[in-house]
Amino acid sequence: MPAKSHMDVSVIIVSYNVKYFLFNCLHSVQKAMQQVQAEVWVIDNHSDDDSMEMVKQYFPFVNSIQNKKNVGFSKANNQGIEKAKGKYVLLLNPDTIIQENTLKKCFDFMETHPEAGGLGVKMIDGKGNFLPESKRGLPTPDVAFYKITGLSKLFPSSKKFNRYHLGNLNPNETHEVEILSGAFMFLRMETLRKTGLLDEIFFMYGEDIDLSYRILKEGYKNYYFPHTSIIHYKGESTKKSSINYVLVFYRAMEIFAKKHFTQKTAGYYSLFIQLAIWLRAGLSILKRLIEKFFLPVTDGALVFLFTKNLTYYYEHWVRFTQGGHFPAAIVSYSLLSFTGFVLLFCFFSGAYDKPYSYKKLFTGICLSGIFTLITYSLLPENLRFSRAVIFFSALGTLLLIPLYRYLLSKFQLMNMHSTGKKRIAMVAPDTEAEKITDLIKQAYYPKENICYVKPPNYNTSENSNIEYSGNFNHLFDLIQMYRLNEVVFSPVETSYSEIIATLQKLPSLRNIHLKIASVNNRFMVGSNSIVSSDEYFYSDLQSVLHPAKMRSKRILDIFLSFLFIVFSPLLSIATGHFKNLLKNMFQILSGNFSFVGLYPLKSVPYKSKIKTGILTPIKNEMLLNLKTEEINEANIAYARNYSILKDFLIILQSINQLSKKVN
Repeated sequence: MPAKSHMDVSVIIVSYNVKYFLFNCLHSVQKAMQQVQAEVWVIDNHSDDDSMEMVKQYFPFVNSIQNKKNVGFSKANNQGIEKAKGKYVLLLNPDTIIQENTLKKCFDFMETHPEAGGLGVKMIDGKGNFLPESKRGLPTPDVAFYKITGLSKLFPSSKKFNRYHLGNLNPNETHEVEILSGAFMFLRMETLRKTGLLDEIFFMYGEDIDLSYRILKEGYKNYYFPHTSIIHYKGESTKKSSINYVLVFYRAMEIFAKKHFTQKTAGYYSLFIQLAIWLRAGLSILKRLIEKFFLPVTDGALVFLFTKNLTYYYEHWVRFTQGGHFPAAIVSYSLLSFTGFVLLFCFFSGAYDKPYSYKKLFTGICLSGIFTLITYSLLPENLRFSRAVIFFSALGTLLLIPLYRYLLSKFQLMNMHSTGKKRIAMVAPDTEAEKITDLIKQAYYPKENICYVKPPNYNTSENSNIEYSGNFNHLFDLIQMYRLNEVVFSPVETSYSEIIATLQKLPSLRNIHLKIASVNNRFMVGSNSIVSSDEYFYSDLQSVLHPAKMRSKRILDIFLSFLFIVFSPLLSIATGHFKNLLKNMFQILSGNFSFVGLYPLKSVPYKSKIKTGILTPIKNEMLLNLKTEEINEANIAYARNYSILKDFLIILQSINQLSKKVN
């Protein structure tokens, strides 16, 4: 059981492979510790991202426990609680950021409310939206039923139908609640001594519901306290929309029901859980199918209907005005073939890959039209019916499909991006702004797309190289004036309270993302991505990792590996090892290897996203004379300027190495 209290608050953070989120979280906690006497414990569940080395380097005041395996959320928290000395314990997720006053305000509230056993606060996500799980009710069978069936979403403010998220309670007022969120649980140590610690039967989810319920059973109250807010990026370490999350979460609910409800009630609850799992899994699969095939299916339907009507018009009003018609079978095959070519070329041009763009769409349609006309001209006379219909079908498709995309975008059913450019508002003092600008330029943005904004109450230094466009109180005017779509904050000279207050206003503006730079200026964290100087190579990988190029690379791998298998007896004369050659070709054909990959360096992040190559951009005879930095530059050059022709030339030049053993 925890030791006797010697300080106000013990902050306990369980971390697993979330280094960048953990850094910003600890920095926000460090600033909040200035108002209370507190200690911090980080329990690492066997991460492999060097997060504990980062903690030791930048936050030496933090106490740590490094587990040799992932022991789960509950057990790891219990390890921290056992070591804690605070009068209160804060169980905090690593993908959170707290305000400077959060610890103090929570401490003061608990001090003036001795009946309170636990406290939760107002949480917002990385886009500024209020998180409804900030306040929750007990998931009884009827509450679970309303949530599973979607009635809670249909009636979000109903006391009856949305009791799970207590939708009838004002999120800006303090309330008694039943369940606290595991992302932020401010607990009285005295209460924990009576209730016991987190139940370790819950590995990842459900432990917060179980502990909250036990607090109530001991006669204490749980409160929702909105007078301080935190950012919870929510799901950075767990994919909450995945089927695996659904299974683990609802299984945890089943454990809770068996533990606290009667056998009969638990039986009903178990039935609801099974229903929920199948329903959520089915909806998840259906959603993915719709997202994947909606555009190709509707594009195909539009193209076919358009060409069919065009053919009918041309047939009856131009070609056969006195009667007659084209051969029905030939017309059907031709129109289906043209529709198929449009979809195929749009697919390979990347028109169905996010972010969607008109450029990729026009490219695919133009190529399909050219290919169809060439193919049509090579057909025998008896298989052709009208070159004019084919030409005007291609021309009409070039106008019809982009118009369809425009309408979808206009009604906010999809986002069309003519360019992928970011237009950034950067709120930072001049010295920090220069460093963050370097990070941004390394990663993906040109400097001229950055609009600099002065932090609150900040005076520019005389030798500043930064030209500010306005003050902090002009931020939203600048966003609208310059149509900015991203805001980057430095926590130097701008408090986390001001950052969070700004974030809460962002939902009123469409498609605005916010990132927070680390105080060491080595990375930025946002709801949609992480930008890191340690991993700036990732931006160069975007060329070779683009879905359209990955498809082209895979097609080349399949075609050449099949060809080389057929001619392997002859090819083995050049390579010298028939058995190894066949083994490598079958590995490529099965998708385990690629013909060309990056030269393996430990320092290359995201290297797992590119398949291991039989060959690399660097010839074997050159390796002995190259330093690690030069090898890395060669990798970057290959990734940045990737083309299928480059792969083909590397294969031709190094064909005698195709039988070498690959580690």
